[in-house]
Amino acid sequence: MQPIIKMLDYAPEIEIIPPCMIIGMPDVEYFAFEAVNFSGLKEFAPPWGTPGQYYANVIKKVCTNPDADDQTALDIGTAVHSYTLFDTWDNTAKCFQGTSVAARKNRAIVENCSSALRARPSVEHLLNGAFREVVLIIRDPETGLLLKCKIDILSNDFNIAVDIKTTADLAKFIKWSFNDYGYALQEQHYLHCMNLAFSGTYGGMDIKEFQTAEPFENRSFLFMVVEKKRPWKVQPVNTKNERFNVAMVSYRNALNSLAECYKNDTWYDDYISI
Repeated sequence: MQPIIKMLDYAPEIEIIPPCMIIGMPDVEYFAFEAVNFSGLKEFAPPWGTPGQYYANVIKKVCTNPDADDQTALDIGTAVHSYTLFDTWDNTAKCFQGTSVAARKNRAIVENCSSALRARPSVEHLLNGAFREVVLIIRDPETGLLLKCKIDILSNDFNIAVDIKTTADLAKFIKWSFNDYGYALQEQHYLHCMNLAFSGTYGGMDIKEFQTAEPFENRSFLFMVVEKKRPWKVQPVNTKNERFNVAMVSYRNALNSLAECYKNDTWYDDYISI
């Protein structure tokens, strides 16, 4: 089955002309390509970000020091992702090096999390015949913003997308982290990109029709969350009903407001009176 947009295999000399779907695009090249992704939008959208924060971190790129984040958690998450999808992972990160208890534990976490994911029938079914590490680059018809997303697992009928997440505590992820990290907004961003790319709405409907369509009727996005401790619990997670609809409205508002900031070149934060 073919998507309605161009499908390309990544190569260093590739010419990226939106809209397109790219297979095997390295993270370095993906992040370097100028377009709005979920991480960038979260720097803008309330309650996680502000226009000034987006300007500083995304446009001016003043806060890019990886040591400011939990690098060990990021390295483990990246390794689990790679091992689950491609049966190989880069163990050269500092947290995996040496014979210390911590290094051995971190390597074991990667192997056990990946094994737990791949042993689940649901994940095995999703991986069968699926595209892995797919980049979508597409333009939002309402605002003109260029959007991008990188999907871990995309079913070969283009209707199901999966993002792999690791967590220290699954119960806390569901109760707190899902909201704290804005994952409902991520779900909407990926679904929006998928809908534009795969449902025929990109070139076949005007904006008014697109706004009143039912874009997600047969399409779903899942977080496949694995807990980084025994018994290595795995839980598919997404939103539904009112929570889904609230997130969809918030996402649309964020895109519209971001487009206005670009149009007017104004990035001021609102005052808070206390």
